[in-house]
Amino acid sequence: MAATAFQEAVYRIVQLIPPGNVATYGQIAWLAGYPRAARAVGNALHVNPLPDEIPCFRVVSSSGRLSGAFAFGGPGRQAELLREDGVSVFDGKADLERCLWIPEYHTSPLLSSVHAFSTRLGGKSRGIYASLNLGMNRGDDPENVRENWRYFSRIAGFGTERFVFKSQVHGNTVKIASSQDLQTVGDGLKTEEADGLVTAERGLPLAVFTADCAPLLMEDPEAGVIAAVHCGWRSTAADIMGEAVRAMRLLGAAPARIRAVIGPCLRAACFETGPEVPQAMENMLRESPEGLWRPEEGHPGKYLVDLTGIIHRRLRQMGLSPEHLGTAGGCTLSEPDRYWSHRYTRGLRGSQASVIMLPLLR
Repeated sequence: MAATAFQEAVYRIVQLIPPGNVATYGQIAWLAGYPRAARAVGNALHVNPLPDEIPCFRVVSSSGRLSGAFAFGGPGRQAELLREDGVSVFDGKADLERCLWIPEYHTSPLLSSVHAFSTRLGGKSRGIYASLNLGMNRGDDPENVRENWRYFSRIAGFGTERFVFKSQVHGNTVKIASSQDLQTVGDGLKTEEADGLVTAERGLPLAVFTADCAPLLMEDPEAGVIAAVHCGWRSTAADIMGEAVRAMRLLGAAPARIRAVIGPCLRAACFETGPEVPQAMENMLRESPEGLWRPEEGHPGKYLVDLTGIIHRRLRQMGLSPEHLGTAGGCTLSEPDRYWSHRYTRGLRGSQASVIMLPLLR
C-alpha cells in the first residue's frame, strides 16, 4: 500500500524521537505540518507498511496514555518497549514530565502574533525543576535553563535567545519596551522592576513568569501593539490590567480592537483566599462583585476567587469586547503534573513563561 503524504511526514518525524523520550499525537501532527490532525496520527502509524523500521511505540496520547497500535502488539508490549528504551511507565501511562520529547505549550486563536504559554513539560531540567523550567532565578542549573529556553523558543516560533524580561514584584508598573531592553537568556533578570511590558516594535519578544498568578497576553493586531502582563492578586488589585491598556493606547491601540488571553493560572475552584482579596478586588472594580468570588463551604473566613473572571471584568470596563477575551490552558494547582504551581510545591518549583512577539513581517 502506497503511503500518503501525511503518513510519510509522520514517519519522518517519528524517526527523529530519540531513545528515552516520547512524543504525543498532537506534537507529531504539529511537527508534520498538520496541526489539526492529531487523531489521524494514530491511524497513520497503525497502517505503517514498515512497522519494524519505525519506533512507533514512542508516540503516546496527550495525557501519556499508551496505545497498543503503536507497538503492534498491544499496550503491554508497548510498555515493555518503552521501559527498555528508558521511559518510565506507570498504570498504562508514560512519564511525560521527564520524557516528553518537545516542550508542550498553549496558544490561542484570538492572538495573531507569535505567542506561547509554556507548561512544565518537555525540558532538560531535573529534580524539583523537572522538566521545562524557564525561571532563571529559581536555583536551577543555568545551562539547563538556557537549553530549555532554546528549545522552547525554537519550537514555539520565536527563534531567538534574546527576550525582554523584568523583575516582577507584584506591582502595577508597565514598561514600554524597546530593543534596548533585550537580554540574552541566562544573563539573569535586570534589576528594573515591572510586572507589565508593552511594545510596538517587531521581533521583540516580551516575557512574563508565573506559577499560579495569571499571565495575560494582549494585542491590537491593526495597530501592531502587544503586551505581556503578570497578574498576581496584588497587581490585579492595583489595576495592572488598566495600566497595560493605557500604555497600549499610547502606542496607538484601541480598546475595541484589543484581544486578551489569560494563560494557565489558579482558576476559580482552586484560588482560596482570606477576605482581604475579595475586598481589594471590589475596591478596584468599583462595582458589584457578583459571581467573581464566593465563601468556601466549611471554611469560615475563606473565599474562592475567580481571578480570571476579575481580570476579564476589568478589561471589559476598559472597553474590550467580550468576544475578544479568552483563556488558554488549565488550572495550575489542579494539574501539578502539567504546570508549575507555587502553592502545590510550597515554593520549591520552576516557572512557566508566557511570551508574545510581533512578527518581523506584517
